[in-house]
Amino acid sequence: MYIFNIYEIDFRYPECVSANSNFKVFIVPLNSFGKRTPLRSVEYKINVIEGSDLIKSLHDYNGTVEISTQDKTGLLKLLITSNKSLAPAVIEISIIK
Repeated sequence: MYIFNIYEIDFRYPECVSANSNFKVFIVPLNSFGKRTPLRSVEYKINVIEGSDLIKSLHDYNGTVEISTQDKTGLLKLLITSNKSLAPAVIEISIIK
Protein backbone atom coordinates (compact mmCIF):
# COMPACT_ATOMS: atom_id res chain seq x y z
CA MET A 1 0.00 0.00 0.00
CA TYR A 2 2.76 2.48 0.94
CA ILE A 3 4.60 1.67 -2.27
CA PHE A 4 1.77 2.79 -4.58
CA ASN A 5 0.63 5.96 -2.80
CA ILE A 6 2.13 9.28 -3.86
CA TYR A 7 3.42 11.24 -0.85
CA GLU A 8 5.59 13.85 -2.52
CA ILE A 9 6.63 15.25 -5.89
CA ASP A 10 10.33 15.62 -6.68
CA PHE A 11 11.63 17.96 -9.38
CA ARG A 12 14.99 17.01 -10.89
CA TYR A 13 16.63 19.64 -13.06
CA PRO A 14 20.02 21.27 -13.67
CA GLU A 15 20.62 24.51 -11.78
CA CYS A 16 22.79 25.91 -14.56
CA VAL A 17 22.80 25.21 -18.33
CA SER A 18 24.62 26.61 -21.35
CA ALA A 19 22.96 28.95 -23.80
CA ASN A 20 21.81 27.32 -27.05
CA SER A 21 21.46 23.86 -25.48
CA ASN A 22 18.83 21.31 -24.47
CA PHE A 23 18.00 20.07 -20.99
CA LYS A 24 15.29 18.10 -19.21
CA VAL A 25 13.18 18.65 -16.11
CA PHE A 26 11.85 15.47 -14.50
CA ILE A 27 8.65 15.46 -12.42
CA VAL A 28 8.88 12.36 -10.23
CA PRO A 29 6.14 11.06 -7.90
CA LEU A 30 7.62 9.61 -4.70
CA ASN A 31 6.17 7.04 -2.31
CA SER A 32 6.60 6.84 1.48
CA PHE A 33 10.04 5.22 1.03
CA GLY A 34 11.32 8.15 -1.06
CA LYS A 35 11.44 6.04 -4.23
CA ARG A 36 9.64 6.53 -7.54
CA THR A 37 6.02 5.42 -7.21
CA PRO A 38 5.44 2.50 -9.60
CA LEU A 39 2.51 2.49 -12.03
CA ARG A 40 1.48 6.05 -11.10
CA SER A 41 1.82 9.41 -12.82
CA VAL A 42 1.11 13.00 -11.84
CA GLU A 43 -0.96 15.57 -13.67
CA TYR A 44 0.91 18.86 -13.78
CA LYS A 45 1.04 22.18 -15.56
CA ILE A 46 4.12 24.28 -16.34
CA ASN A 47 4.13 28.05 -16.75
CA VAL A 48 7.12 30.25 -17.55
CA ILE A 49 7.22 33.06 -14.99
CA GLU A 50 10.43 34.73 -16.14
CA GLY A 51 12.75 34.25 -19.12
CA SER A 52 10.29 33.23 -21.81
CA ASP A 53 12.55 34.99 -24.34
CA LEU A 54 15.34 32.53 -23.41
CA ILE A 55 13.38 29.46 -24.61
CA LYS A 56 13.24 28.14 -28.17
CA SER A 57 10.89 25.27 -27.40
CA LEU A 58 9.30 23.45 -24.48
CA HIS A 59 7.97 19.91 -25.00
CA ASP A 60 6.10 17.88 -22.39
CA TYR A 61 6.42 14.07 -22.42
CA ASN A 62 4.43 12.71 -19.42
CA GLY A 63 6.75 13.49 -16.53
CA THR A 64 9.68 14.78 -18.58
CA VAL A 65 9.86 18.32 -19.92
CA GLU A 66 12.46 18.96 -22.61
CA ILE A 67 13.54 22.58 -23.01
CA SER A 68 15.71 24.10 -25.74
CA THR A 69 17.34 27.43 -24.98
CA GLN A 70 18.26 30.29 -27.28
CA ASP A 71 21.70 31.88 -27.53
CA LYS A 72 20.95 34.29 -24.66
CA THR A 73 21.86 34.35 -20.99
CA GLY A 74 19.63 35.02 -18.03
CA LEU A 75 17.43 33.43 -15.39
CA LEU A 76 14.60 31.07 -16.28
CA LYS A 77 11.82 30.62 -13.71
CA LEU A 78 9.21 27.90 -14.09
CA LEU A 79 6.04 27.51 -12.03
CA ILE A 80 4.93 23.87 -11.74
CA THR A 81 1.54 23.00 -10.29
CA SER A 82 0.37 19.43 -9.82
CA ASN A 83 -2.72 17.64 -8.60
CA LYS A 84 -0.70 15.92 -5.82
CA SER A 85 1.05 18.93 -4.23
CA LEU A 86 -0.39 21.48 -1.85
CA ALA A 87 1.49 24.46 -3.22
CA PRO A 88 3.03 25.15 -6.63
CA ALA A 89 6.80 24.85 -7.00
CA VAL A 90 9.01 27.52 -8.53
CA ILE A 91 12.27 26.31 -10.01
CA GLU A 92 15.08 28.60 -11.17
CA ILE A 93 17.62 27.68 -13.85
CA SER A 94 20.52 29.94 -14.79
CA ILE A 95 21.44 30.09 -18.46
CA ILE A 96 25.07 31.01 -19.06
CA LYS A 97 27.43 31.24 -22.06
